Amino acid sequence: MAQQYQNHKLKVVKAFTANDFFSRPEHDNRNVTSLSQAHYEAAILNVIATELGINAEQISPRMTFADFGLDSKTLVGLAGILEQKLKQPLPPQLFFDYPSISKLAEYLGGQGGCEHGPLATNPDPTKAQGDIAIIGIGCRFPGQADSAEAFWQILEQGIDTIAETPASRWSTQQYYDADILAPGKMATKWGGYLQRVKDFDAAFFGIKDKEATLLDPQQRILLETSWHALEHAGLTPESTAGKEVGVFVGVSNVDYDRHCSRIGACSEPYAGTGIATSIAANRLSYFYDWRGPSVALDTACSSSLVAIHQACNSLRQQECRLALAAGVNLILTPDLSITFSKSGMMAADGRCKTFDDSADGYVRSEGCGVVILKPLADAMVDGDQVIAVIKGSAVTQDGRSNGITAPNGPAQVKTIRRALHNAGLQPRDIQFVESHGTGTELGDPIELQALANAYSEQREHPLMVGAVKTNIGHLESAAGIAGVIKTALCLHKQLLPRNLHFNTPNQRFDWARHPIRVNDQIQPWLTEAGVPRRAGVSSFGFGGTNAHLILEEPPTSNIEPNPNPTTGSARLFCLSAKDRSGLQAQVRQYVNFLQQTDCDLQTLCISQNCNRTHFDERLALVADNVAELQQSLRQLNWANLGKNIFSSKR
Repeated sequence: MAQQYQNHKLKVVKAFTANDFFSRPEHDNRNVTSLSQAHYEAAILNVIATELGINAEQISPRMTFADFGLDSKTLVGLAGILEQKLKQPLPPQLFFDYPSISKLAEYLGGQGGCEHGPLATNPDPTKAQGDIAIIGIGCRFPGQADSAEAFWQILEQGIDTIAETPASRWSTQQYYDADILAPGKMATKWGGYLQRVKDFDAAFFGIKDKEATLLDPQQRILLETSWHALEHAGLTPESTAGKEVGVFVGVSNVDYDRHCSRIGACSEPYAGTGIATSIAANRLSYFYDWRGPSVALDTACSSSLVAIHQACNSLRQQECRLALAAGVNLILTPDLSITFSKSGMMAADGRCKTFDDSADGYVRSEGCGVVILKPLADAMVDGDQVIAVIKGSAVTQDGRSNGITAPNGPAQVKTIRRALHNAGLQPRDIQFVESHGTGTELGDPIELQALANAYSEQREHPLMVGAVKTNIGHLESAAGIAGVIKTALCLHKQLLPRNLHFNTPNQRFDWARHPIRVNDQIQPWLTEAGVPRRAGVSSFGFGGTNAHLILEEPPTSNIEPNPNPTTGSARLFCLSAKDRSGLQAQVRQYVNFLQQTDCDLQTLCISQNCNRTHFDERLALVADNVAELQQSLRQLNWANLGKNIFSSKR
């Protein structure tokens, strides 16, 4: 048969060449969906060969566009050429959704795109048995958002927390250059930075000073933030010690390892555990004496959302009865910022302009987020506060996409639909999505199209979308948990904050065709009577690991609150710390907390007096209401405490 083919003795049924497709004008006017995959392969192959000046015979249809060295900017130009040839709109993001000649041709020929078909999922009431409650939150985010309450103030007020890189990290004069090609320089001087990252009370956590100096600050901040999260959940270390508590931490940055290498400290005895990312999770288990799974995960930008996914699965499989999921990221050296800048990932103005037509990249940021998780049924029985409920989640991989760091829309669709299936919900049940939303020229429309394909089915109301990166930047390995904490607070407050830096919608997405809207103004989160508020949260690693989480507002408590719990009776409010300076710091923190939060004095006092570890240095105040407590704390004179204020050291 092969010999007959080579000798041209086989009967010709149909023949065409790459040039035939463009040389016959009647093809330009045909409906593209009626053309075969072979025609499209020839068309795309011909254009690539012509534009790159290579022999068409050297091109395999299975090659990805990245194999030809085509980056996002080049593909935009290639899309324009193909649009002219085909007389058909061809969004550049299709090159990422269908990353090879054959896959794109299959899609254009109407044989591909199966990922965009109808969702084969019916709501399953039994899925509720796997619901996981978020019962506590701890966070340290840019803008001095050192608590859930402070973070909510940033969201509610629409604050942009990005600032110039502080001199304590590196000299922008030394490393900044507007020319992206300047050797050893970065074309950005912006970031979302935490304050006091060097501060650490080593003695509080039983760590020797010498060991603490070689302890990655990411581990230090995890210890501090985990303590705050437990307190927020009304738990004490004593009540959880020795129990099957799981720890799942998303962490990927190794800047402190680089720092230790530069100062020659990597051979020091404590450096081994101090800079190991695995210890980020294990140290928490060790300090609290927890016996459940203890895992550090690195999937880059999706690390912390994958950590939550794994924590939920561990709870459902009863590997643990309580779980801590976290993400942390600190930017301690300029190395990666230079790398990402030279890769064209960074926004020139240091702002994530998610979904805006001016989007040109993201800004690096740092932070730490921690959530305490518990099966919802157990949380309800135990009377825990439920901030939000995790209904389901999913994690997938892009596989062979258009380059290992290239986003892939169909893979994102699959992730979302699998999460919906695991939650037992339909696309129309979700009202809001906290997007990955890095603010890149093509990444944004790819994600928007994926959201449209996954969530548009049978919708009566538009899907609202937003991105916390417009407030605090891209926290990388902690980005996913920042999105979860934001969304959990939105569900709890029943408000949707506005997406910052959104002025002109990205023109590479067909807004008129799809029921998706960017939440550009703060507004009440309204639903029809009896319909729970629900949201999705996306996080995509730059190596192709995608995660999506489904959240729901907390159920109505079965405990009837006292309609007037604090009127006419004084309450005792207690604080404690290991020393006087720690106690004074707590006083300042509670002054700020009471300014930012509407709370009930009785509930606050019960939580503070009964659900905290009590240390030697103590302070007690008697107050009739929150205003009186706040005033007493603000005007506290340690030399002369005054009436109804007591201090002692045990």
